[in-house]
Amino acid sequence: DFSLFGEVFNSVSEAYGEAVNSAKDSDFIYIGGSTFVVAEIV
Repeated sequence: DFSLFGEVFNSVSEAYGEAVNSAKDSDFIYIGGSTFVVAEIV
C-alpha cells in the first residue's frame, strides 16, 4: 500500500490551478505526461 491519492480534472489548467492553490511553500509540483500536457502549462 503506497497510500497514493488523486483527483480528476476537466483540463490541465484546472488541475494546475488546484495544485498551486493547495501546495505549501515547501511542496514540489511535478507536471508530467505527454508533451501536449506539459505544453499547456509552459
